[in-house]
Amino acid sequence: MPRKFSIIDDTQADALLSAPVSRPIHEDEIEAYGALLGRCFLKEPWNEAFVAVLEDPRSRESFLHYSSLSDVREFAEKGYVYVIDDLKGLVLGFTSEMISPEGFERIEELWFTQGCEHLVPYERELLTKRLEILQQGEGGHGWMNERFPDGYNFIYGICVDPRHRGQGVFGALIDPLIASCTEQGKPLCLDTFSERLVSIYEYKGFKLLDTVESHDIDPPMPPHRQMALFR
Repeated sequence: MPRKFSIIDDTQADALLSAPVSRPIHEDEIEAYGALLGRCFLKEPWNEAFVAVLEDPRSRESFLHYSSLSDVREFAEKGYVYVIDDLKGLVLGFTSEMISPEGFERIEELWFTQGCEHLVPYERELLTKRLEILQQGEGGHGWMNERFPDGYNFIYGICVDPRHRGQGVFGALIDPLIASCTEQGKPLCLDTFSERLVSIYEYKGFKLLDTVESHDIDPPMPPHRQMALFR
C-alpha cells in the first residue's frame, strides 16, 4: 500500500522551523531573564498595585527587578524555569514533589527581602505593613495544597516580552506544561490577578475555581483568581 505524505509549501515550512520552542534556562541566563520578568511585572496588576505605595517609580522598578531575579534564581534551582530564546518569554513554577509548602514559603520570603534590598528603610516599612495586611486577608498561594492534596503542578509566573506577543510565545511556554500534566493525570494550577487573562486561560482548558477579594487595604489590590486545569 503506498505511503501517504503531507505536502507543505515553503511558507508553512518556514513557519514550522521558526516557531518558538521552550527549553530549560541556563545558569548564565538567570540575570537576563530575571530582568525580563521584572519588566513584565511592572504592568502586572498585583505587583503594580503592591508597590503603588512607593512614590518613587525607580523604587517600584527596583523592588520588582530584584524580587523577580530572586524568583528566577530560586525556581531554576528548586523548581523549573523554561524560556524562549532571545529573551522572548519565560515560565517558572514547581510541582508539589519539587517544593514543599514550607519551601515555597521560604521562596516567598526571599522574594520580599531581596526586593527590599535596595530600598530605603521608610520604603521597606511601607511594603512590610502592606504585606502584613495582605497576609491577614487572603489565603495566598497555599490554596492548591488544600484542593489537590495528591499532587499538582503550579505555574508561579509566566511572561512574554511585549515586543514578541502574537508570535506563539505564550503557547510555546504553557502548552508543554499542559501536555505533561495531562499525561501524568495531575492538575495544573495558577493564580491570575488580571480579568483579561481569565478568558485566555479558559480557552486553554483552565477552570476558574475561586475569586478572593482583598479588603481593608489602600491602595486596593485586584481580585485573586484561582484557576486549575485537570482532566
